[in-house]
Amino acid sequence: MHRTLRPLAIAAAGALAGLLTLATPAAAGDRFELGLRLGGFEPANSQDTYDAVYGGTMTQLGAQFEVHTARRIFFQATFDYGTADGELVFPVDGRFEPTGVDSTLKIAPLHLTAAWLFRRRGAAWNAYAGLGPSVLRWSEETDFDDRSASDFGGSAVLGIRKPFATWSLGGEIRWSTFPGALGDEGLADLLGEGDLGGFGLNAFALYRF
Repeated sequence: MHRTLRPLAIAAAGALAGLLTLATPAAAGDRFELGLRLGGFEPANSQDTYDAVYGGTMTQLGAQFEVHTARRIFFQATFDYGTADGELVFPVDGRFEPTGVDSTLKIAPLHLTAAWLFRRRGAAWNAYAGLGPSVLRWSEETDFDDRSASDFGGSAVLGIRKPFATWSLGGEIRWSTFPGALGDEGLADLLGEGDLGGFGLNAFALYRF
C-alpha cells in the first residue's frame, strides 16, 4: 500500500473494528445500518483561500455505517469524497491575480461519531446530535507540483432521521476541524488559514440489517 494512504486505511479499519466491538455481543434491540450519502461541503475554516482558488460548494459522495443500541445511543462512521477544480492565484494589492496554473483539490474525510437520538413519542422524524474524532486525507494537484497529507481533527453533527421498515432516511449538518492541515506554505499561509475543515450538509439512505 502506498505510504500516504496508510494513515487513512488504518483509521478506517480501526473505526469499523471499534464500532463492531461496541456492538458485540449485540443486545436484543441492537441493529446495524449501512448506506450511501450525498451532500455539499463548504471549507468555512479556510474560506478565503478556497474561494480564491476554487469557489463554489464541493459536492461529496460517501458511505455511512451505524451501530444502534437498545438505548438512544448510536455510533456512526461516515466517509465522504469530493473534488474541486480551480486556478492558482497570487494576492496583489488586495486582490487575487490568476496565474494560469490549474489546480485540483481532493478531500476524503472519515468521521467517527458517538450520537444521542432524541426520540419523541409519535414523531415521524427524530433529531440527533453527536461528536467524535476525524481523519482527513487530502491532496492538491497542479500542473507543476503535487502535495498530499493525512491530518487528524474532529467534528460535531446535528441531524434528523426517519425510520421505515427496512430503511432509514435523513439529513445532517456537520462541522469539522483539521487544524494546520494546509501547512505553512502557499496562499493559505499568506492569508493565515490552515484549517481544512468546515460545514457539510448531507442526505443519506441506510439499509437496516
